[in-house]
Amino acid sequence: MTCCSHGDADSPDTAQVTGLRLELRGVSQDVRGAGRVLDDVSFEVGSGRLVVIAGSSGAGKTVLLQTLAGLEHPTTGDVLHDGAQPGPPGPEFGFVPQEDVIHRELPLRRTLEYAGRLRMSGETVSARVTEVLDVLGLARRADTPVRALSGGERKRACIAAELLTRPRVLFLDEPTSGLDPVTGAALLATLRGLAESGTTVVLTTHVLADLPRCDEVVFLSPGGAVAFVGRRTRCWGRSARRRRRTCTRRWRRGSGPSGPPRCGARSGSRRRSRTVRRASARYDSGRC
Repeated sequence: MTCCSHGDADSPDTAQVTGLRLELRGVSQDVRGAGRVLDDVSFEVGSGRLVVIAGSSGAGKTVLLQTLAGLEHPTTGDVLHDGAQPGPPGPEFGFVPQEDVIHRELPLRRTLEYAGRLRMSGETVSARVTEVLDVLGLARRADTPVRALSGGERKRACIAAELLTRPRVLFLDEPTSGLDPVTGAALLATLRGLAESGTTVVLTTHVLADLPRCDEVVFLSPGGAVAFVGRRTRCWGRSARRRRRTCTRRWRRGSGPSGPPRCGARSGSRRRSRTVRRASARYDSGRC
C-alpha cells in the first residue's frame, strides 16, 4: 500500500500469511565497550501487528530489534517466537538493516532474482520477483541499476528482497531515516499493508511522524529501559498533543519528571496517563 504513483495501493500481497508472535521477558543486554544497553525489557508483539520502537540515537533501538529478532542472545531474560526459542533465520524471517545490502551495480530485477535463488526453488523465482516488484511499485524500475534508484526506491528494493519468501515477520532498522516526509509516509503505508496481510512488522525510528501510522509504540529511554509500551491511541491524538506540549515546556524549564518512567502502568487510569505524559515529554525533548 503505497502512494498513487507506486502501483496498487490496496493490496501489498495477494497471499495471506500468519504472522509470528514475539515476546521479550525481562531481557537485559550487555555490549562490550558500551555496558548495559537494554535493561529489563518486557513486552509482546501480536501476530500481524505493526510495531514501532522509538527513541533517540543511542537509546538501544537497534540492539533491541536484533535481540527481538533472535540475532543476538540476551545477557539475561528470554526471547520467544510463537512461544518457543527462536531458531536460525529461515524463509519465514526478514530483516532489513539501515544500510542497503543489495548489489548496487546490477539491474533491480536481476538482483532480486539472485537473492531469490538463494532461498527459493528456481522455477518460482521469476514469477515471485515480478509479483513483488508490482506490489512495491517498482515494476517500471525493474531494468534500472540499483545505484540509479532514489533513496526511497532503494529502501523498497531491500524490502522486496526480504518479501520474496513471504515471511511471517519483518524487522526493519530505521527504514524512514534520510527519506523525505512524503516518501517516508508512502513506505510506512506499504508496511501497514503488509501487516494487514498478516505479516508481523517491527521497525525502529526516531522520526515522530512514523508513530501515528503504527498499531503500537515501544518508547526506549536512555540506558535501555522501556518508558512506555502500548497502543498509539494512548499516546496520540489532540489531548495527548496538548499534554506533550505542556510537559515539554515544563521539562525545558527544569521542572519535568526526574528518572525514566516505567512501562506497564495498568493499575489505574491516572497512573497510566502519567506514564504516557512522561514518555511523550521525554521523546519530544530528545531524552528517550
